[in-house]
Amino acid sequence: MPVIASTLPLDAAHASPLNVAPTLCALLGFPASEEMAGRSLAPASQTRIPSYGPRVAKTENVKVNEEYYENLKSLGYIR
Repeated sequence: MPVIASTLPLDAAHASPLNVAPTLCALLGFPASEEMAGRSLAPASQTRIPSYGPRVAKTENVKVNEEYYENLKSLGYIR
């Protein structure tokens, strides 16, 4: 269970996992994106911005280090 500690009063009555990202943005002084679900539990004076921009993802296959892959597999992280 994640814990958010703050010296600011937080609205814990409406706490939800969806509120984590907007709350962290408010506590760190960043505006939350309109794409984010939930709302900030911290008193935020900033308005939401439309987006942080397009997300760039690699589409080509990336070669994985076999030793690294086998270690993850042996630990049960990959099946």
